[in-house]
Amino acid sequence: MRKLILFFLIILATLQFSWAQENTGAPVKAKALYGGYIGLGVGILTDKLSDHFNTLLMLPLTGDFIYKNFFAQFNLDGGWAKVSKTMMFPDSSRWNKGDNSWHSTLGINLGFSVYNSKKIRITPLVGYANITITKSFWSMNDNEPSINCINVGFVLDFKNTFITKENAASVTSHSDYTGVRVTAGAYLPYEDSKPYPDYYNGATIYVSVGIVDFNIIK
Repeated sequence: MRKLILFFLIILATLQFSWAQENTGAPVKAKALYGGYIGLGVGILTDKLSDHFNTLLMLPLTGDFIYKNFFAQFNLDGGWAKVSKTMMFPDSSRWNKGDNSWHSTLGINLGFSVYNSKKIRITPLVGYANITITKSFWSMNDNEPSINCINVGFVLDFKNTFITKENAASVTSHSDYTGVRVTAGAYLPYEDSKPYPDYYNGATIYVSVGIVDFNIIK
């Protein structure tokens, strides 16, 4: 999963820069849009996770699809945190206090935009996510968890942040757009962590901000 996340980070960052440069012109009205988001955020851990790891630094990226007000999203999140308490394992391996940890999330979400105007789109969403926590960015061993979660949150898009004044009059609530996105929510495990729930049980509460871009599906 780490190589996949790194690949998508590079590709999406390149595309987002290109889209942001292209979409400062006149928006086009459309029922269906596709796009993506890349941002920077933090994750607050709870329960046993908070006992053993510091606050996460997160780099979220998503691929989004909108039809009218229906919203679908695929997300890949990379996260990093320091180990705050040494963890010992039966095979004599250990995570020492101060070691790095990598928190990687793969998920899919569905939502519906409850408010959509020329300038703002608000979309609650719910979905499934799998979180892996590893010592190495590139590999995973038997002492490291894979945590199944429900993702509950929302996205808030401030549309057309970079649009020129000359093209503002052509904007509608269903136009393509480039703007600033704020996301917040929680990854809530629906079962005990496997293995070692005494180390790895807990939720991740997150917030992030970044650049979002949507293009019309022709």
